[in-house]
Amino acid sequence: QREAKFYENILKVLRPSPDYFAVGYYGQGFPTFLRNRVFIYRGKEYERREDFEMRLLTPFPYAEKLQSTSPPEQDVTDSPGQYIQCFTVQPVEEARDRFRGRNVPEQIVNFYKANNIQQFSYSRPFRKGPKDPDNEFATMWIERTTYVTAYPLPGILRWFMVIATARTIISPLENAIETMKKTNEKILTEINRHHSEPSLPVNPLSMLLNGIVDPAVMGGFAKYET
Repeated sequence: QREAKFYENILKVLRPSPDYFAVGYYGQGFPTFLRNRVFIYRGKEYERREDFEMRLLTPFPYAEKLQSTSPPEQDVTDSPGQYIQCFTVQPVEEARDRFRGRNVPEQIVNFYKANNIQQFSYSRPFRKGPKDPDNEFATMWIERTTYVTAYPLPGILRWFMVIATARTIISPLENAIETMKKTNEKILTEINRHHSEPSLPVNPLSMLLNGIVDPAVMGGFAKYET
């Protein structure tokens, strides 16, 4: 009964999807518990990154904000000053076996995409070789950094320290497959919405399909086949 009540709350209470931010405190000017460490913060409801950064920098008026999202060099980490790095990261949802093969309401699926999360990722696109004017996906590589926090978010605190980091390189082919998988998930979500409520307008689904199939929009799926 208690678990059913929790699911009922997820279905009935409007919850805006929160943003998560990776924040690195670099330099010897920070207290020991912050110095040269990275934390993942959960932003407040409807909070923009600019507002979050302003709130973050307020306790450290002399700190300098790093413009790059790459890990800083040793001259920054060994510096007597204070340097703060901040950028948005994406929550990495864990596979939930209990939902597999079931028609789970969209609100519950979306809830677990942003809550009880312990892994977060940041993807930086880069190109290898000359750019193909006919197919921009062909040379688009992704450097993906995955962060693991000490505890799942949200928790007692709105922020936890990163205890593990891993970097992987995603090839153009893997990137294309990943993009199509995400697109299929969007289509499936729309289909499930229509199954549960047939009176919904069909426009969002038709627009989504046209955006993938129509060659006039991003070249259609022929680009991915190439």
